Amino acid sequence: MRKTLIAIIITGSFFLAFALEKEIVRFARIFAEALAVVEDNYMNPVPPDKVVYGAIRKMLRSLDPHSNFLDKKTFDRLKESQGGAYYGVGLTIGMNNNGELTVISPIEGGPAASLGIQAGDVIVAINGESTKGMDLNQAAVKLRGPKGTKVEITIRRNGVPEPLTFTIVRAEISLRSIPLSLMLDKNTGYIRIVQFTDTTASEFEKAWDKLEKKGMKRLILDLRGNPGGLLDQAVRVADFFIKDGVIVSTKGRIPGSAQTYNASLANTKKDIPLIVLIDRGSASGAEVVAGAIQDHDRGLIVGERSFGKGLVQSIYPLSGGTALALTTAKYFTPSGRCIQRDYSNREKYFTEREEEKKGPAFKTDLGRTVYGGGGIIPDSEIKPIPFSPFTQRLLSRNLFFEFANDYIGRHREEIDKGFSPDERVLAEFKQFLSSAKIEYSPEEFKKAKPELLLLIKEEIFRHLFGFEEAVRVALSFDIQLEKAISLFPEAKKLLTRRLELEKEKPPK
Repeated sequence: MRKTLIAIIITGSFFLAFALEKEIVRFARIFAEALAVVEDNYMNPVPPDKVVYGAIRKMLRSLDPHSNFLDKKTFDRLKESQGGAYYGVGLTIGMNNNGELTVISPIEGGPAASLGIQAGDVIVAINGESTKGMDLNQAAVKLRGPKGTKVEITIRRNGVPEPLTFTIVRAEISLRSIPLSLMLDKNTGYIRIVQFTDTTASEFEKAWDKLEKKGMKRLILDLRGNPGGLLDQAVRVADFFIKDGVIVSTKGRIPGSAQTYNASLANTKKDIPLIVLIDRGSASGAEVVAGAIQDHDRGLIVGERSFGKGLVQSIYPLSGGTALALTTAKYFTPSGRCIQRDYSNREKYFTEREEEKKGPAFKTDLGRTVYGGGGIIPDSEIKPIPFSPFTQRLLSRNLFFEFANDYIGRHREEIDKGFSPDERVLAEFKQFLSSAKIEYSPEEFKKAKPELLLLIKEEIFRHLFGFEEAVRVALSFDIQLEKAISLFPEAKKLLTRRLELEKEKPPK
């Protein structure tokens, strides 16, 4: 095996020498020698794939946070994520620079999201087993499993002193790009895109047409928690709103990495006021869409500064069904803003956000000032109100789910869509917490009362009336959405100015 490994690497180095610097070939030869010494002399047998794959991952991690080596299972999962479904907990996970499993985004409608697991949570244990040293593939295998089976994960969350342990029931995870499109009122449409897959544009067109038939006169596009996905689909969604000009450009070192993606001039959708919701979990393709809409003054952006993931990964298949996801370029918005934020502090890149300053100023089509420096800064910034530590503790124990099950079993015939929890329901909830041996102070319960009423209603509606009705309950208490709706007069004025600018342009 040792001679074979050396032969493979040195032979590969020989052919690479025609295209690579001699220095790289020299280092490849050193690596082959070190690998041979490890295989011959280490105290325990060493699987060659573990050593080589680990070395490749470490090499890529030294470049940037998003370049990665994909073993066969990971590469297969990447391809799977573009369509279909699987059984699991519904989490998009990654690694921070400390090698810790980190939640990038809970998948909309999945069991993990319904329990309140959040972007930035560090998974410290799965079924009581420490995740230290566990790679993404090993974690994914442990999190997936047959429908209806349970898995326990323990997370560390910033701002919460003690680890939180969640018991999650595995379910079918739909990989639909748009799980939700509905009318918030007789005029306001709402579409949520959770990721950009190969069906996003077609799903979006169907959602638009459905809402238009229901009387949509204005739209809220919710990209909160959207980690990105396929660039061409993000461009096509932006193309629904932008009739002319650049949507996004990429710049890199290698030939072909510099690309400009323009509006197709084929948009036939009616121009209506638009507001886009983003948050700290909005990344990559979601930032492409938000940045293009903001730079072209096609709509207002509301929420929190987005993640700032503007590095373009190209997939390079390797032997054995493996691949490299290698950063080859950066994304730039139409005004020239670089989407990628600073990642010099790798330890905090995925889990914490330092107080960020505004970068250089740029101008939109109408002369509004927008800022670079990483991510998309909303036109109107508003942060969500986090649940209290007491409520988070109840969520981590799956207690709202269990109470809803218990309550519905005893009161099913009393519940319709007009149901709203009251003091009688709260009294039953207290008894339920007592039977579950949950300790809390009267002050904790009183402070959390509005949250408890909301989550009880949301879970009961999820059980009885489905995902859409549960989301309607949640949205009714969504302060970012409330702010967005209040800004539609401003969005309408912006659209009027945008249309006037288009009339002034000479025809092509």
